[in-house]
Amino acid sequence: MPTIIFVNMASSTTYTKEQIWKSNDGTNVMDKHDKAYKKVQDRLINSTKRKIIDVLAECCAIDSLPFNIVNGVGFQELTGKLIKLGRQLGPGVSINDLLPDDSTINRQIDKIYDFRKE
Repeated sequence: MPTIIFVNMASSTTYTKEQIWKSNDGTNVMDKHDKAYKKVQDRLINSTKRKIIDVLAECCAIDSLPFNIVNGVGFQELTGKLIKLGRQLGPGVSINDLLPDDSTINRQIDKIYDFRKE
């Protein structure tokens, strides 16, 4: 005789372990969730990438920058650090408060050149 593990009081129905638990139910729900989550993530990544492409194209057009600027190690380091800073500082900080004047960058380049020349 099977062991009763659940009784539905409203209908007076009893269920055995075999009736409640099916071996294929264990990960099926999580698999469906993972697949749905991945689809949402893929859409978000594609949407974000499209926005980045638009902004980079506009930046290159407005500032007459070469398209291959995105391939540069320095550019990729800059964007990576800006993403991290954005996470740390949040939306309340203006980019104008963070970006230095071009003369400051010029002095820093001179320092880097002198350091590497030695």
